[in-house]
Amino acid sequence: MMEKAQIIFCPYNYIIDPAIRDAMSIQLSHTAIMIDEAHNVLDVARDAASCTINLNEFLTQATVFLDYVRYLTNERKRFNRDDKAFLADSPELGVDSFSFSNAQIPMTAFTNIQARIERMRTWFLTTVSSLLGHRDDSFFRIEKKTRMIELLEQGAFDSVEDFRKMLTHLEGISTWEGGMMKEDAANHLPRRLSHIYRKFLSASKILGILGEFGRSCGFLYGENLQNASDFALVFETKKPQTRKRSGLQDLQLEKEKNTFLRLMCLNAALVFNEIKKKCSSIILTSGGRGREM
Repeated sequence: MMEKAQIIFCPYNYIIDPAIRDAMSIQLSHTAIMIDEAHNVLDVARDAASCTINLNEFLTQATVFLDYVRYLTNERKRFNRDDKAFLADSPELGVDSFSFSNAQIPMTAFTNIQARIERMRTWFLTTVSSLLGHRDDSFFRIEKKTRMIELLEQGAFDSVEDFRKMLTHLEGISTWEGGMMKEDAANHLPRRLSHIYRKFLSASKILGILGEFGRSCGFLYGENLQNASDFALVFETKKPQTRKRSGLQDLQLEKEKNTFLRLMCLNAALVFNEIKKKCSSIILTSGGRGREM
């Protein structure tokens, strides 16, 4: 229906947020976009190029994924990396019931992302360590421009080129997941591979977090870092609002739950620059109070 329609009504973020556009398969080429009440769209645009990562959620999901990669590595070793011996364990389906090209597990991508997550975990904890010991109700660390870039490149990637490699490996895992989803929907997955795929689904949330972080960094690194002045890197921790005495472990957990990394876009025009390259025209309208007679 969407492919044949001449006029489509949708919320702002369906057009402005690139992650939602991709998920909804919205193509902007040869289209005219009209945004009503455009004065409300600035926050939506800035949010589309920003990201927020909670320390506790990151640590929890990182642990789950790292455990999964270790499990995956051990499984591969058990079967000597022989794909047909490794995968074809369903006599009722046989080895020809599914596409082996879809089944090829991208171990290089998994181990690369594993190393990046381990590095980012250490970086995150080290960077916020001074904040976690602070006694104020709320404490910030804000970095911009050169210092922001230097700090970012101590985390999951160490240069623009390395950042692009990270995106390539994330895409490799995403492509494999898409192939697995297709084979699983057709009930073609052998038992062992089905088990590996389903364990992946429960361990893959960290990839979404890393992907969102990468999307924001993509805006920042665009135009040969000319957009760097339009971003701020913020680390924030808030004092836990505990009503009862807690042990040190519980207090540490509460601190982690109240600690955030924010890569904040300060310029909504960055998102619109990407959109205007793809569509034919953008029309912004905004109502206003008429003059009193």
